[in-house]
Amino acid sequence: MHLSSKLSIFLLLLLSLILTVAPSFAITKSYIVYLGGHSHGTDVSTADYDRVTDSHHEFLGSFLGSKAKAKAAIIYSYKRHINGFAASIEEEQAAAIAKHPSVVSVFLNQGRKLHTTHSWDFLDLEKEGAIHSSSLWKKARFGEDTIIANLDTGVWPESHSFDDNGYGPIPSKWKGKCQNDTTWGVPCNSNLTHLLTLSSQGTSLSKSLPEDKFYPLITGVQAKAANASSADAMLCKRGTLDPNKVKDKILTCLRGETARVEKGLVASLAGAAGMILCNDEPSGNEIVADAHVLPASQITYKDGVSVFAYINSTNNPLGHITTPTAQLNTKPAPFVASFSSRGPNTVTPEILKPDIAAPGVNVIAAFSEATSPTSLDFDNRRIPFNTESGTSMSCPHVSGVVGLLKTVHPDWSPSAIRSAIMTTARTRDNTVRPMLDGSFEKATPFAYGAGHVRPNRAKDPGLVYDLAVNDYLDFLCAIGYNQTMINLFATGHHKCRESASAWDFNYPSMTVPKLAGRVTLTRTIKNVGPPATYASRIRAPIGVAVSVEPSILVFDKLGAERSFSMTLEARRSIRRLHNEEEEEYAFGQLIWSDGKHYVRSPIVVSVA
Repeated sequence: MHLSSKLSIFLLLLLSLILTVAPSFAITKSYIVYLGGHSHGTDVSTADYDRVTDSHHEFLGSFLGSKAKAKAAIIYSYKRHINGFAASIEEEQAAAIAKHPSVVSVFLNQGRKLHTTHSWDFLDLEKEGAIHSSSLWKKARFGEDTIIANLDTGVWPESHSFDDNGYGPIPSKWKGKCQNDTTWGVPCNSNLTHLLTLSSQGTSLSKSLPEDKFYPLITGVQAKAANASSADAMLCKRGTLDPNKVKDKILTCLRGETARVEKGLVASLAGAAGMILCNDEPSGNEIVADAHVLPASQITYKDGVSVFAYINSTNNPLGHITTPTAQLNTKPAPFVASFSSRGPNTVTPEILKPDIAAPGVNVIAAFSEATSPTSLDFDNRRIPFNTESGTSMSCPHVSGVVGLLKTVHPDWSPSAIRSAIMTTARTRDNTVRPMLDGSFEKATPFAYGAGHVRPNRAKDPGLVYDLAVNDYLDFLCAIGYNQTMINLFATGHHKCRESASAWDFNYPSMTVPKLAGRVTLTRTIKNVGPPATYASRIRAPIGVAVSVEPSILVFDKLGAERSFSMTLEARRSIRRLHNEEEEEYAFGQLIWSDGKHYVRSPIVVSVA
């Protein structure tokens, strides 16, 4: 044997020995394993908490090889409210744990600020964790000693959103009680002081697909069953898909007609690996975070058009669905969701509706654990928080602002508070352009009312349009209620004024339906700031001449009231913009300003 061959063998053996005895230094990181919520009852004992900790040791031990290793790895067990634990484990171990059906999510343990949503930041009540001295939060002592009534179908009292930790005693002025006459009892505290229930009948919250592969893409039409129509299959309706075509693919469905989460269920039952939910044209750019039952992602109409075009352009379209991440400071924002109610007011067209716009899409909110996040019969999941969208989310934002304003201004009437919120609202987004709707078309007061709420501005509006009970009664008289009807619910006797006009209702907006010729409205405005002189500025609706008399109002003291009249006249050339059956609306605004305050009211007119 040659010397060189012997040397080679020796080196090979030496290298093998080194590799055999060399220690392994796998990198471990701190991960949080989230297992959902606990099912603790009201009487929780130390033994209950110990059982939770032990279950965490057992669970992690099944991945690490022993319970002892799990005890050494676990940094902290979340055993009171959140069910989960923080542990130092390897990346491969974290990935394996994430695939377990009992695991909601696994993520790196990182320092976070205490936020559950960014509404307060979006509304300028807070900026980057700091509360400025001018914030309405600070001015209103965070609503201390203010009680807000809640008329709803009910709440989940056990939710930690209703925890009264840090609350002071219930204000002595409160004359209510904790109504606890149900068979199972209602938890009450300083937060839930009295609950009267009026009974009435490109995002996702789903997991991602495994990261190591791409999946074939297929549209609902391509996956349709033999007896289904292409239109129904595109919408992924029940019974319209062929499982043999769908299995292990990402199914692309069109939004519309059936519930978003139901489309995911249909996709899952057909064997899809995931789902892409593409907005239809009316839904535009509105994206809702749903708790889908399979990996899924919702995308805008424009992006959906691109996805369908890609699928139809190749014989082997591939895709992947990753875990969604929160996007902050997006532009344009705010914009009005496509599902948001729109004007005109069909019941009382003399009053503009909506009044105001507020955050109401994908808001993190307490959720009932008596039902699933999808409310579908097959869904057995229970979660303490969910993302919700709709008026049920925007209303609490405005209610909170009302509570803060009432704390700062306890003598203000509900009408004064509404006026302050409406006249200080904004109609431009964070690009300083006019606010848009869900299709990114220019929105109108029929979409956002007076605009998007600005709490800090509302605390110092300068002027308010106030209303008393008799003003409301006169308004009812003006829209057709006779004296007998008024007396049925008026306190005492109220005589309808013969001159009462719905157009003169002292509302912060001015609406004239079916304008023919010339109409004059009157308003009274109250000073809620220091003495000042206000000048009017008008942007008239297209095709309508508008004038205000007087154009200058002088307020010599706090509480002073001044009246003005507004005259609107339709110009002959635009009285009929379309056919005889169609009603055309035009929009403008009136601003009263003293150089510091800008008291803005929308003007809405339709021509007869």
